[in-house]
Amino acid sequence: MTTMSKSSGNPFADVGLPNAEELLAKTEAMMFIKVKLRELRIRQVDLAKLANMPESNVSEILSGRLTRYGIDRINRLLAIIDLDARLEVHCVFNREHHTTPAMGI
Repeated sequence: MTTMSKSSGNPFADVGLPNAEELLAKTEAMMFIKVKLRELRIRQVDLAKLANMPESNVSEILSGRLTRYGIDRINRLLAIIDLDARLEVHCVFNREHHTTPAMGI
């Protein structure tokens, strides 16, 4: 019999991955970057040149392979496509005293 439980809102935490808050924030940032690239009609290779990063790194980030890359590198991409965007990862406590990721983009 399969049992279901309520999600915490963070699928990475739900499956017990370490650094779940950071993984969620990086994933949301990656999705934001992909949307902005489409809106601004910027190619991945051009973003890599502007960020002074190998195109393969940008490709990996935009493909969701985020564990190799720190917040600083993702912030560099965010700064290029949206000067008001910056990724910050921290935790806040909700009413039930569970740690919940909070992110500012």
